[in-house]
Amino acid sequence: MLLKDQTFESQDVHLDFMEYQRCTFNNCKVLYSGYGPVRLGENTFNSCQFYFVDGARHTMEFLSDLYHGLGDTGRDLIEDAFDNIRSGRMTPELIKEEPSPGTHDEGSPLLQ
Repeated sequence: MLLKDQTFESQDVHLDFMEYQRCTFNNCKVLYSGYGPVRLGENTFNSCQFYFVDGARHTMEFLSDLYHGLGDTGRDLIEDAFDNIRSGRMTPELIKEEPSPGTHDEGSPLLQ
């Protein structure tokens, strides 16, 4: 859903499945669950707190576990992902369709 030119004050704002353009957020709790796409453009965030919740929180925990639990390999994997984020590009090997539950894509191991 697209919201334009609106002001949000001291409220919970859910990002999933939303597009915010030229909106102002003041003292808001901004929540991302990882369930759906988000578009943000030309917004202003004043004194807001951002939270990764549900699936997004699990993803952040997993990335942290990779970084801290796999030595140099894990650190390199996460640093490469952040380099892609900083440059504004996501390479195809980082973005794949999710396999069906209970299956594993043997052709694309997480670590090589």
